[in-house]
Amino acid sequence: MQRVTSLATLVLAFAVCAGCTEPEIVARTRPDCGAMMIVDGGDAGAPPVDPEPMVPDGGAGCSPYHPPMPPAVSTEGPDTDPTAFAIKQISLDEGGDRWRRIGFDLDTLCSDGTIATADCTPATPPIVVGGAEDGVRGIDNTFGRVLLPALLLAAPALAVEARQDQELGRYDLLLQLTRYNGTDDDPRVDVVMSQTEYVAPSVGVRDGGVPMPADICGARPRWDGTDIAYPGDLAFVGGDPTMPRLHDDHAYVRGGVLVVTVPDRSELDLSGDGRTVRVRLTGATLVGTLSRDRRNLQNVVLSGRWSITDVLEVLPLFGLCPGVPADDSQRAVVMQLLNMGADIRSNPATDRMGLPCDAMSFGLMAQGYRVTVGAVVPSSAMLTPCPMP
Repeated sequence: MQRVTSLATLVLAFAVCAGCTEPEIVARTRPDCGAMMIVDGGDAGAPPVDPEPMVPDGGAGCSPYHPPMPPAVSTEGPDTDPTAFAIKQISLDEGGDRWRRIGFDLDTLCSDGTIATADCTPATPPIVVGGAEDGVRGIDNTFGRVLLPALLLAAPALAVEARQDQELGRYDLLLQLTRYNGTDDDPRVDVVMSQTEYVAPSVGVRDGGVPMPADICGARPRWDGTDIAYPGDLAFVGGDPTMPRLHDDHAYVRGGVLVVTVPDRSELDLSGDGRTVRVRLTGATLVGTLSRDRRNLQNVVLSGRWSITDVLEVLPLFGLCPGVPADDSQRAVVMQLLNMGADIRSNPATDRMGLPCDAMSFGLMAQGYRVTVGAVVPSSAMLTPCPMP
């Protein structure tokens, strides 16, 4: 199975990159820093090390791995001050067997790679990528098993560049928690999801306002709980911070674990060096463990279903543009391989109906760091390498 999967990775990466020397990913505009002096926010120290993904032993049998259930309503108590975390340190290393421990069981099945244990009917015979094989305790993560290795082969610098941007606080996922009682159990927490334009140390902000360009370009976040994160205005209707586009008003904390339902087809960006891969998921949850001092959100896992049609929207970011004859044949090859790799339904309500698989299961791991939320600022522009219709 591993040899077949590796072949699929190589073929998919070749199909994406054929005819290009440097794959283009959608770009963001950046402030022109020129020769401005860097304002050091402190010693950045050694790059953080990704922890190994941990999945509790489920005992004998399959024992599907799911997020914890909500606590009893009686655990709700007085609310504490708002809490916010910038999600960074996204691990794009899911090689070997790491993918098997990143994510959750999405279909309550423990598939062993045979058609008999599949949740849906393969759209095409899986002769290249193999059958829908689950990880530990039924974890569904074809993204980590097949697609992510191909993306990294197509754009080998993406992982390093993404980590560099995240360490500077550029385009990190931002979680704002309100109505949280501050304990290990809270049956209802309000969570707003947005994306940082930048994160700056508090010493670099004048009178608590928006940093000047020199601060934007040069100040390094300390990641010690004192930084200020500035969300982009596109995450809010009309730029109004009281009207978020991504919002779960029924998140909860159980045993110190935060569980957030991500609205279907929300746009989540993986950014690096000003370039972005956009992901839209259905049936998705974001789960992380609150540290005892509440300064970190540890072992954050984002898990869901990525429909093949939405995966195809990523291809223009690699220079495979629709309607361009030279790209159409490569798009057809990629489409065939994606159909082979599809292992799940994009709509959970249609599981186990014998319908064609139309999505890839998705799992990604990251870490969260406490920040204070600053003013909403203009979102940077998104550029695409494909010609406009």
